[in-house]
Amino acid sequence: MVKLHMSLCLAFIISISALNLVIDPGQLYLKKLMIGQSLKAYVKTMVESEFGVVSSGPERQIKLELAGLSGAECYVIGSSRALQASLRDKSWLSNDCASLANLGVSGGSFEDLIVYLSSLLDKRNKNIIIFLDPWALSFGADIRWRENSGLYTSHMKNIGFEEETYVSFDFEKLENIVNYKYSISAIKLILAQGLDAFPVIGHDFIKKVPPFNLSSGYEKGVRLPDGSLIYSSEYISGAPEREINNGGYKLKSIKIDPKALSAFLQTLSLLEEAGHRLTIAFSPYHPHVFSGSGDPAVVKNILAVENTIIKLSQKLGITVRGGYDPTKFSCKESEFYDAIHPSFSCLAKLTERAGPETP
Repeated sequence: MVKLHMSLCLAFIISISALNLVIDPGQLYLKKLMIGQSLKAYVKTMVESEFGVVSSGPERQIKLELAGLSGAECYVIGSSRALQASLRDKSWLSNDCASLANLGVSGGSFEDLIVYLSSLLDKRNKNIIIFLDPWALSFGADIRWRENSGLYTSHMKNIGFEEETYVSFDFEKLENIVNYKYSISAIKLILAQGLDAFPVIGHDFIKKVPPFNLSSGYEKGVRLPDGSLIYSSEYISGAPEREINNGGYKLKSIKIDPKALSAFLQTLSLLEEAGHRLTIAFSPYHPHVFSGSGDPAVVKNILAVENTIIKLSQKLGITVRGGYDPTKFSCKESEFYDAIHPSFSCLAKLTERAGPETP
């Protein structure tokens, strides 16, 4: 009986491991390997396409490939709150940039900023627009950057922050092989996508999209030729009914870490030495966050961070554009997908800042 139980347990573990490795909802294993071999083709197709490609594949690797491949005049760096920044229509971006590459990534953190800013050090005389979120200058706000831990560690060592480097992400990835939560995500993916949940071979995941309405979206998310994102039509159409929270995403222990700030400033100095022109930008929050029904503590905290960054930027002679308060730029509720993600039309309104606001 004991042997039977052990055999059943072993069979269960093997089945769970196989499910997690093959379906791989987080694209950490088989899908990452298979898609990774086609990254260059994906990015090349995206950049050369007329209307963009279906958004798929390992986002952070795709954006690194775009950083290396692109010869754009301007580069946008930030989190998903910057992914709508684009040359799709007239805006301050189209006035400042003849061409653009959006290197924003979901859950973008301080570590992601370091990775993508350092990836531009070999280029010369570019415009770099850095969208800073309230959590952007503190360590460990997200873990997804760790798939690029080698690049992060290398740059941090180069600027003298060896104690803030990261050694390996392998153990955490191994945990997911037998993680029941990862299995539940895999099962949900199968139920939602059917056969599409299984890994594709070769370049099959590269799908150009036909002409579509940028405002209402396509049936799936689309990466435009400049790397910016158009959400799926279903996600866009559901925005009016989406519950708006207080905007407290990643803000439990909001602060500017002195070491992170120092590393960020040293990186900016290296970029300026390479002839790059820098702009600090802020993506607004949903009007509800700043209304009377929002959380005053959240508003106070994010404005305090914003004001600190503005003062520092002015001291360094760096242009500042935008802000977290949407009312300063006439961004309406209809110009947001949720509490923290503004649309292109809102980001297009961001003006230069003359100085900080009183919280």
